[in-house]
Amino acid sequence: MFLSQNMTQSGSKKRLFSEAFGSTQSTASQCAENFPTRFKSLLQEQQVALQQTRQDLLDPVKKNSVKSMVFLANQLVSKGTLSKVSLGKLIRSFRLPLELVWMLHCAELLHCTLYLESLDESNLASVSVRLAKLVQDGAVVSVDLIKSCAALAHGPEPPANLAPVVRTCHALLAQVERRLPFEEVDSAKKGPWWLVHLQQSLSPGVFARLAGSLLEVRLTSPPFISVHQALARQHEWKYPLPAFKMLLESQGSSTSALNLLTRVINEAREVNWKSALICVSSFVSLYSDADQKLSDLVRAWLSQALEHQEPETLLLCFVLIRQLGHASSTAPYASWFRNTFGSKHNTPCRTPAHFSYLLSFLNQLVQHEPLHCLKTHHEMPPYVPEKLRSELSDWRMMLFTRIKDLSNSNPGGIFPSEQGTRTQEQQVQSDVEKAIAHFESSKRVHELVMKAAICRKKYFDSHFIPALLIPRLENFFLFIS
Repeated sequence: MFLSQNMTQSGSKKRLFSEAFGSTQSTASQCAENFPTRFKSLLQEQQVALQQTRQDLLDPVKKNSVKSMVFLANQLVSKGTLSKVSLGKLIRSFRLPLELVWMLHCAELLHCTLYLESLDESNLASVSVRLAKLVQDGAVVSVDLIKSCAALAHGPEPPANLAPVVRTCHALLAQVERRLPFEEVDSAKKGPWWLVHLQQSLSPGVFARLAGSLLEVRLTSPPFISVHQALARQHEWKYPLPAFKMLLESQGSSTSALNLLTRVINEAREVNWKSALICVSSFVSLYSDADQKLSDLVRAWLSQALEHQEPETLLLCFVLIRQLGHASSTAPYASWFRNTFGSKHNTPCRTPAHFSYLLSFLNQLVQHEPLHCLKTHHEMPPYVPEKLRSELSDWRMMLFTRIKDLSNSNPGGIFPSEQGTRTQEQQVQSDVEKAIAHFESSKRVHELVMKAAICRKKYFDSHFIPALLIPRLENFFLFIS
């Protein structure tokens, strides 16, 4: 036992009694008689110190005397002079620094998880914050405590009487995991120190289950953005992260790692898309068969999404395959789009309804697409049956307009100009007049205005709407009624 060895090496029994009781004259019987009172005073003193300083590491000046008292408690319990059950009840009645909790655990006086189980909900939440702070400060004792909780929460099925303790461990881990530092600047080769420590000290099975929990927490914690916003920004997150590689590698195979990753993304109500896409990049860089695994999965999901008209699944396919293109030089998105949709023989669309649904989906995607994807779609349009060629042509016109809008800071107006070159102010004024005139005559919003609201959103929001609102307020209300 580490604590016992440490105390044995630190000095003689005379010194031990002196540190614990302030005198060398105490006999063994006096020690046993006075110990509960002295030990209770020690716990009270540490509880007050925690309340005043909010420090979970012991005061270095008093640390040796605390160790001495803990060692004596261990000796008295082992000889039967002191009741371990009574001592455990006494310990559980105090709120103690976490380093002392771990010291008592190492001395086999009270398992740290039993101490944590005695805490109410608010105190447990406080412990999770303090534990995460210790991790950030680099205190190894924090990871030792997390390790003990993980071994019970993710280890073999415990006896039924330990079920409340297991629930406490799960609750604490769930709160701590959200606060652990993850993205380290200097982690080019290894993951965060605390994760490396846990991997080295836990069994492979326990670490794999803990890794799954960590990954789920990481991918479902704020900040959140919409998947459409992720489409425009995913090129920023093409780098792998060592921590994610460790979590994925612990699953044992590329298939298990991909199953875990996609399950979390599919089942989560909210997804942290930055973390999710970095995780995909980490998966691609970790496994040699990642490209094929991900491509096969996307192909299967495409068929499912088209058959059952599942927009979320279809959108996820596009997000995943584009991330693969960003993370791997062997799988560019343009090649995938052409090979998947460009031919009558290769397309996953099998019925007119499939083709129609795909076009509708791509149409809705236009306003969220980055420029390079818009160009890919315009230059390499998907194959569609003859009956849908007009819809395809309309979609390509939207693409062209959107490309023009993103490529040019002054892209022109909504309606074609009949008077040659105009200033932007003149063009906006002309667009407003034509839009209102068309509405007054037909009682319908012009089709070009509807398209501009989608694929010319920057011009529509920044120029057209303000001009429509301010100079012609009465006509605007007529326009939107």
